[in-house]
Amino acid sequence: MMLLLKNLYLRFFRFIVNVDDHYSHVRSLKVHLFLAVAFLTGILMWAYGFLAYNFIDHHTIRYTGFAYAFIHLLAPFMYRYTKSLTAGVYTMLIPGGLFQVHFSWLTGGFFTSTIMWVGILPLIAGILTSKRHTIIWALFATISIITVFVGDILMGPLPNYFNQNGRIIAQFQVVFGMILLNSCFTLFLLELAKRSTEEMGKRALSKQNLLRIIAHDITNPLTVISSAAFSFKRAELPEKLQKKSDTIEKCVKSITASIESIRDIEAYESGKKELNFVPVNLKNCVENAEVNLQSLIDIKKVKLIKDIPSDAWIMGIESIVENQIIANLLSNAVKYSEQGGNVEVVVEINAKDICLKVRDHGIGIPSYILNNLFDPFAKTNREGTGGEHGTGFGMPIVKNSVELLKGKIDVESFTSESNNGQGSIFILNFKKAESINL
Repeated sequence: MMLLLKNLYLRFFRFIVNVDDHYSHVRSLKVHLFLAVAFLTGILMWAYGFLAYNFIDHHTIRYTGFAYAFIHLLAPFMYRYTKSLTAGVYTMLIPGGLFQVHFSWLTGGFFTSTIMWVGILPLIAGILTSKRHTIIWALFATISIITVFVGDILMGPLPNYFNQNGRIIAQFQVVFGMILLNSCFTLFLLELAKRSTEEMGKRALSKQNLLRIIAHDITNPLTVISSAAFSFKRAELPEKLQKKSDTIEKCVKSITASIESIRDIEAYESGKKELNFVPVNLKNCVENAEVNLQSLIDIKKVKLIKDIPSDAWIMGIESIVENQIIANLLSNAVKYSEQGGNVEVVVEINAKDICLKVRDHGIGIPSYILNNLFDPFAKTNREGTGGEHGTGFGMPIVKNSVELLKGKIDVESFTSESNNGQGSIFILNFKKAESINL
């Protein structure tokens, strides 16, 4: 019997959604929940229709109860032909809501248990559609219940056309109907949480595999480049080419260190190892990042002004500080500076921490971007002053890396409309390393 019912439901589901349509897991779950709710509330609607016909002695609801129930019956077919859950849900909720208000008005008003059904309408609308429709149905429920309440106050207790047998049956319908609907919603939310967890696990595994592939595929070319740079270094080359060879060697070491740090972070996030923080010199990190960005700095003719004490040591991981924090900050500062502008890098040593400030005097960051600057899912990328393109991932990486090192980051920015001048300043605080013996 259960197998027969399951097959019948699956056939009906395929008819409603159309087998040619492709749905996400969440959408498919919502459609299943919609059909379940439509089925359960449909049974309740017809049951209330029979109650109205047999136990309420009032002509306005004797036959209209069946009309409400019939309209409600059309909800799945409305979805079938419009492909809109909102249309299907409204076809279900409008007759249901009007019927329950009408039913409550004639069976005790504000003090009847049936009016509880009006309060569940925003829940159904919210889970199946969106926040906007939740608000709409919350307003409908509130206005309806207040109307019934005011009717009770102004007209005295509203007349109750329900006989005793009808009240008992209606109470059973409210109790068991609530149990069934709440069970549906709970099962839906539990299944949604389960699928979301599985999806997140798949994405994390996909990201790990991608990182492994990239790290593996980059290692071999880097080895070739490193060997070539070493060979050039041993050869008798002109001074200019020798400097280029040194730069290539530094860049290769920087990329190799970044790959290693990415592997370490992946292992840390997977719970396989702890991060090993060591003293890192900020001055060295800034100078190395400057070498890697020299071509961009030369193109923009930007002047990098540095005020960094040589004893500015922080606790961290050198490749993360250099490549994922400072390089990103300097790259953005140069990118959004005007031609020939200044970028200032200042380090202040305090009693317990060290403050790094990177400031530019460029175009600044508009408030709509500034508010979401560190959100990896927000659209924050825009062109630089020289037409440079970006992905918008740089600042989320910076924030994540700073927090990984137990630091803090703040940003202030002013655009041309500000009276404080233009530009942005990023303020980072790191844990100060213990005294270093050089």
